[in-house]
Amino acid sequence: MTDLAPAWGSLPEGLPLFDLWIEGTPRPGGSKRAITPRRGDGSLIFRDGAKVKNGRVYGTPIVNVIDQAGEHGKGWRKAIEAAAFQIYRGGPFDGPLAVLFDFHLARPVSTHYLKRKGGDVLRADAPTWPAVAPDTLKLTRAAEDALTGTLWTDDARIVVQLNRKQYAEADMPTGLRVAVWKMPEPDPQQMSLGLEARDDTAG
Repeated sequence: MTDLAPAWGSLPEGLPLFDLWIEGTPRPGGSKRAITPRRGDGSLIFRDGAKVKNGRVYGTPIVNVIDQAGEHGKGWRKAIEAAAFQIYRGGPFDGPLAVLFDFHLARPVSTHYLKRKGGDVLRADAPTWPAVAPDTLKLTRAAEDALTGTLWTDDARIVVQLNRKQYAEADMPTGLRVAVWKMPEPDPQQMSLGLEARDDTAG
């Protein structure tokens, strides 16, 4: 895999700490919906019952959380977590990180290809980029959640992030590339020079 840091500009230079490939169909992270089951009369159902004091009901109502990503989404997150665990089994990083999420999606065969005797041929007017659902941010959300606790303690540790979705090249698998860098500390000398240059300009 090529090093994308120089081309993208915002990522730290040099090789990443981790550079992993997860083959499969990228799935978006689904929203989570809380459902509170109720009795036939509309009243809440409480864990271990409920207590009534001074006309008020006290207790912990039962809440069921439904992951709307479904079973396919759960399977994709497990695949990401398993791939990370294969290359790294240390503790998750707790410092500032830069992360690249590069999604490779399948082209729709019915609209992007022409049927030929020798095989399907990509249409000349087929779009270059997948500017369609699923959203890039929703795809990224699923990957962030899957890697939390494995590569980083919390996705809030990601201070520089580049997300991209593209169509997989012909005869190449679909999947996700994740590259992770530790953010370097700024060079005090360069910071000092920058401040001096700013003072000179202001003067």
